[in-house]
Parts: sequence; structure tokens; C-alpha cells
Amino acid sequence: MQNLGWTSFHRARRFGSSRRASKLRLAVASIAAAVILILLLILLSALADLLVTHGTLEISPGDQAKVPLKAGDPDVVGTTLVYSNRGLLPLVWRLRGTALGSIAEWYYDHWHALRKNSNCLLALIVVGWCLALLYGLSRYGLERWAQTAARDGARRLRHELFQQSTRLGAGDLLLGQKHNAVELFVERIETLAAGLVAWYRAMPHAVLLLVLLTGVALWVHPWLALAVILLAALSWVIFNDLRNRSQRREVYWGDRAAQQQTTLVEDLHQVRLLANFAPAADRTGPSFDARLNQAHAASVRQHTSRAGNGSSVTVFILVGAGLSMLVCGWNVLADPPRLSLSGTVLMSNALLATLLPIWTLRQLSLALSKAEPAAAEIMAYLERQPAVGQVPEAKPQPRPTHDLAMADVTLADVRGHRLLDNVSFTIPCGSRTAILASDHETPLAVAGLLSRFYDPTAGRILFDGQDIGRSTLASVRGLVTLLLPDRILVTGTVVENLNCGDPHISPIEVADAARQAHAYEFIQHLPQGFETIIGPHGFHLSPAEQMILGWTRVVLRNPAVIILGEWKQEFDSAMGEQLAAAAERAIAGRTVIVLGRRLPTLRAVERILLFHQGKLHGDGSHIDLLADSELYRHLNYVRFNEFRNQVSGEW
Repeated sequence: MQNLGWTSFHRARRFGSSRRASKLRLAVASIAAAVILILLLILLSALADLLVTHGTLEISPGDQAKVPLKAGDPDVVGTTLVYSNRGLLPLVWRLRGTALGSIAEWYYDHWHALRKNSNCLLALIVVGWCLALLYGLSRYGLERWAQTAARDGARRLRHELFQQSTRLGAGDLLLGQKHNAVELFVERIETLAAGLVAWYRAMPHAVLLLVLLTGVALWVHPWLALAVILLAALSWVIFNDLRNRSQRREVYWGDRAAQQQTTLVEDLHQVRLLANFAPAADRTGPSFDARLNQAHAASVRQHTSRAGNGSSVTVFILVGAGLSMLVCGWNVLADPPRLSLSGTVLMSNALLATLLPIWTLRQLSLALSKAEPAAAEIMAYLERQPAVGQVPEAKPQPRPTHDLAMADVTLADVRGHRLLDNVSFTIPCGSRTAILASDHETPLAVAGLLSRFYDPTAGRILFDGQDIGRSTLASVRGLVTLLLPDRILVTGTVVENLNCGDPHISPIEVADAARQAHAYEFIQHLPQGFETIIGPHGFHLSPAEQMILGWTRVVLRNPAVIILGEWKQEFDSAMGEQLAAAAERAIAGRTVIVLGRRLPTLRAVERILLFHQGKLHGDGSHIDLLADSELYRHLNYVRFNEFRNQVSGEW
């Protein structure tokens, strides 16, 4: 196994620890599967012994009293007592004096079917079928409860991720921080869940099974089993060394082939030049043919090395199996035999079966090598302290009536890059202002600061001169509504999307807000009206319909400030008029801050705040900035010019 320092994985596993009942079922299934497999191997050994001995036991007259009870009268052949057609009697005789022999003798004494060959054969087959069925059920239980325990842990971790994302706020969404909650919630949790499944499959089942199988082999013949184990270990070491050498050769010749292929491609790019200078009869030239031959030879060597990997596996399996059979056969054929055939079958099958737990542990190592980084990211996110806190003496923020202001505000992202650098401005309440920047992060940073999804690195955000950092989070976020085009709807009913899960908002209030925002009519035409499931996994709504629902939510919440992100596309005239009417109703009497993306909006707003490299670069109307700001003229040209999508970027 590659690494025993899976610190983050084990912390995540304990953090999302499943219910005790699931762990108990998993442990029972693990132990049952291991024990039943051992019983199957013992049963197979007994079956082999029956088929070889035909239930015949030959002993000297002096040992007759030691024969297990009710063995029947023997036949006398010379000076030897012969017990024929006695089922498992020969095996019971050889196991006498051992714990397993006492068990076998008890069954032989009390279960009459084991005393005749035909009955014994049938009984062993039936018991084998039953054990096989039980083994299948125990393996199913092991897999089921491993999946249950892993998914239970993943569910708990997802719950904690959701709770942590609400504590941290929208910093990940607005600033694109390193630990994106959505990526952790979907991809990293699935990777970790795969590691948890591999862990619960292997612990304790694979370890217990490996110990039991090795113990059985050593119990049959300690020194012989130890010799076979050492032989297998040595073969594995040699095989790994040869495989690594073969892989290095494959990589080397693969690189050589790639280099030659690159050179040949360069020749193809220069075909016009070659056509001008090379004779018409032969434009390839000797150098091209030589490189082509070299590339062919390197490719052949590469794929030959790859084929050698499979061949070496086959050879080592056959050689190892042959040596093991030689050692075991030598002991079986010795005079007197040092190992019975049934013991050979039991020991060989036990050692071969150790490949199952070894393979499981190998898969665990591979799964944990992927799960450890995912667990490290998840635990780092869960242990992050919220960037936005609430002071103990925080008071509700009154609705602003005069202005919103930033005073010497600096904001840096997780990389230390300054999105805002000592910025100050004031926005009068009731005005319409656009935020425009040479980058895409700064407008979102301004939006996140005003809605207090994060606090500035330095400086203050003021509503009517009051620092919102000393106000309650709920009151500040209740005054500011973010309306971003790609984050309007969640999967749920129309009502749930409008009231955002607030139980204090009645259906009558929702319907009234929909009428005011001109959304009532199209909602009524949905399949289930206000109970229609919409959102990413629900009934599809057009962008304009989604935006109208966003304006309906604004009317319902009645915020003081609206921060609006714009759609890039244009709408048809009818829907555009409906959307404009909804917007006018929603923004009436409120402060509107637009994250500008369309030229008509920049022309319509009263004021534009232009940012460049974190600094406030310009402040004025569209006409003023066109006249005074070279940067604004450049942005207008590259972003809003009607030919920008029709001219190629390179000649």
C-alpha cells in the first residue's frame, strides 16, 4: 500500500461517521463473509479427500481401538484392517487429536450421512451449495452496508458543506476563491465517497480474511506454507522490478517516437518550401525517409515493450504456480507422505484465495491516493473561518434614505490580488448607477461588499453614515437584493422561488407581487401555475421570464437597494416591453446599481463608476466619460462595437 498517512481522509471519515447500526451490520457481514469462505475451503478439502480415498481406511490391528465410533466392522486383508465405503472416516482418522479433528469426529458420529461414500458426497455438495449461498448473501450485505456507510458519510459531509457555505457567505461565488463550494459538494465528495466505499470493503473484511487464510495455510503445514509465501513474495519483487524496467523502456521509446513524429509534421508544414526547391520527381528527400524509418522503429519498440508487460505477467504466474506445485507434490509423493492430498488442496486454495484480500487492499490504496487530496480540500473548507462576522453588540441596520458610501475601501482576494484599492465614492439613494471595470471581478466585488457577503480588507461601507460592519447581517442583506442573471432560480415551485422559503410570506402576497411585476399572466399559463417546478431541473423558462420572476421577488422583498446584473442577449419587442414594465415597477423609489454589460444601459443611467486595476478611474455620465476617459472609449469600442464579432483577431 502506497501511503499510510491518510490523515485528511481519516479525519473526513470520522467527521462524517455513519450510524452505529450501519457499522455493526458492516462488521457482521465482513466477519461472516470471511468465516464462510474458510468453511468453503475446508469443505472443498473434505470433498477432495473423499474422491481420492473412496472412503477407504487401512490401519494395523493395534490401532483398531482408536478408530472413531461406529466405524463399522472392517475387512481383514493380510495383517491390515480395511474400512471401505466409510465416507469421511479417512479424513477423521488423519485429523484425530486436533481441534478440527474433534469437530469432524462429532459430525461423523452424529450425522449418519457422512458414513457412506454416496451419502457423504451428496451431503458435502448440499452443504457446499448452502455455504455458497450464505457467502453470496454475506458479500451482498458487505457491499450494501459499505455503500450505505460511505453514502451516509458523504451525506453528512454535504450537509456540513452546505452549513459552512451559509456561514462563509457568497465569497466563493463572487470572488472565485480556491475552494469552490459547488465543486467540493459535487466532485470532491464523490471522490471521497469512492474512497470510503473502498475503505469499508477492506476494513475489517480484507484484513481478517488475509489473516484467516494465512493461518489456515500455516496450520496445514507451517514450513511448506511459509516456503510458498516466501516464494510468492520473491516472485512479486522480481516481477515488479521487471515491470518497472519495461515501463521505463516504453516511456523512453514513446518519447523518441513523439519527437520523430513532431519532426515529420514540421516537414509537412514546409511542403510549399520543399515544392519550390526539391525536384518534382522526388520531393521527400533522403532526410524525410530516414526520419520516417526512425519514427517507425521507435513506435515498434514502444509497443513491443508494452506487450512485454502482459507476457511477463503470464510467465511469472505460470512459473510461480509450477514451483508451488513442485514443492507441494514433492511432499505428497514422499514416502511416507508429509502432506495429504486434501491438505494440499486446502493449503493451495487458501494461499490462492489470499489474492482476494490483497487485491482489495490494493484497490483501497489506489482509491485513497485519490480520496486523500479531495478530503484535504473538504476539511480545509470546513475549517475555514467565516470572512464576515457579526459583532456581539450589532444592531439592525435602518433603511437608508440619503446615501450609500465606500470610504477608503480595499479588498483583496485569496491570492492577495487587490480588487479594490483605497476606493471612495458616494451613491445617493434613489439614483441609478452603473459599475464598469476593465476586469470582471471588480463589479462583483462591489456588489458583494454592499450586500455584506464579505467585509473589506480595509475601510468602511456606510449606509447613511452608519458602518454596516456593526449591523446585523440579516438586516443588511434584507436591505440589498442581488439580481444576477445566472443565479435567479433554484429547482422548486414558483412560490418557493419567489418567497425563498420564508413561511411568513402568504400565497396572497406572492400572487399580488406577481401581478405588480406583470408575471401573473404567464405564471397562470404554466402546467401547474404557481406550483409548477421550475429551475435548473424543472420546467424551462425563457431568460426574460426568469428575469420577470426576479423582479417579482424584488417587489415581494421590498429592498432599499437593487444590484442588477444584465443579460447579454436582446429580447423580442413584446417580451422586452413586458420586462421593462416589470423592471420599472420593481425599481421605483429604490437605489439601483447596475453591473453594466450593455451600451443602452450605460447611456440610460445617471452615473457610471469606472474602475481599472482596483482604482476608481472615472466617475460621470456616458457622455462625460466618452469625452474625458480614454479607457472608457476603449471599453466601448472593444465590448460594444457592432463589428466586434465579425472581425478575426489575427491576420
